[in-house]
Amino acid sequence: MWWRTVAGTLLLISLAGTGYCAEEVSDILAGLKNRYGNLAGISVPYTREVITRTMTMLPGKLKGDMAEGSLFFRPPFNFKLDQQKPEHELLLSDGEKIWWFVPSKSLVTIYPFRKFGKEFILLSDVLRGLSEVGEKFVTALVPSEGGKDTYGLELRPEPPWEDIDRIVLTISGDFRIAGVTIHNMIGGITRFELGELKAQPDFPDGFFRFNVPQGVKTIQEGD
Repeated sequence: MWWRTVAGTLLLISLAGTGYCAEEVSDILAGLKNRYGNLAGISVPYTREVITRTMTMLPGKLKGDMAEGSLFFRPPFNFKLDQQKPEHELLLSDGEKIWWFVPSKSLVTIYPFRKFGKEFILLSDVLRGLSEVGEKFVTALVPSEGGKDTYGLELRPEPPWEDIDRIVLTISGDFRIAGVTIHNMIGGITRFELGELKAQPDFPDGFFRFNVPQGVKTIQEGD
């Protein structure tokens, strides 16, 4: 399920701020917490590129499958991922249920949060400043994919996850998370580039729930 990778690793967000020279993982984590820890809600656009293991073995820099959309979040576990390209899809969570709606198939699949919400719980912690990251990951500074004046922060799940080997964040000197690269266990890569974050103090009632339209097929999973 693509959305579990998206939800578990969109370790994002961008705000402007004063530059800072971070030399330790603890400096970066403190900067992220100071920047994102008190946000009541956010929205941020993203682009996603999926590169298969086969593509990583070919010479040259190849473009993978691309997608574009926006993420909305309200603590603790309210999420909405609105993918617009290449086709419209919606992924929502209200902390009790998860809805995955594919309009082109007139299909919505519903999952119980208690069984499928691990990645959302992690993402919630990330969007609130990674306050518990040390309990869930082995962290290390690595060479940045973003070039000069950026940091690379590697997160290796501990205990290991079944499908994800490691996550590498590209972080600017002012603690803006500019990119996320996810390495799966079979050598594939999912890469996110993140746009400008907007603080959202409030959302309309029902924004994070999905009302099934008439004529849409519903599948219940994991009950």
